Amino acid sequence: MLVARGVVPLDYAGIAAALPQQFADAARVKDWFQYRPDALSRFHSIRKSAPALGYVDISDFRGILHNDSTMDDSAKLIAYRYRRTGARQRAAVLVDPAMYADLRAGVEAVLGPVEDFAAVEKVPRDVRHDAKTSLDPVSEDVLDQLFGLRTPDTTGLRSFGSRSSA
Repeated sequence: MLVARGVVPLDYAGIAAALPQQFADAARVKDWFQYRPDALSRFHSIRKSAPALGYVDISDFRGILHNDSTMDDSAKLIAYRYRRTGARQRAAVLVDPAMYADLRAGVEAVLGPVEDFAAVEKVPRDVRHDAKTSLDPVSEDVLDQLFGLRTPDTTGLRSFGSRSSA
């Protein structure tokens, strides 16, 4: 749902604001992740690397989410910092620039009014991607419920707990 909308908040309160029909508040989002350690690990990895790199490739969601066949795997979701009206802290949000001519308006359409919105700056040169983890099909389905990409791609996936021979 979130990737398909082109706006992916990387904080619990933002996810709750974007998906009010699934989550009443940030605590419910945190609880949801607490019982899905694989999803939480991957979420933390994306949350850490997105602001550091300034973007996330749509393909970074492959293996943990079902990809929508109409989405370009080489597309990038650009990282921005935002602060919702009334919030004390800023958070990160990923935005698909191909979906919105006015990126701030796109974020506000999904998350509500924001007081602060700016592109991530100062990208460190020594940041590297965290190792990607393979999730079992159940975890993929659970993450699909949250992020909402549609067409499953199971190439290269292995069962939970197995090791790659490479």
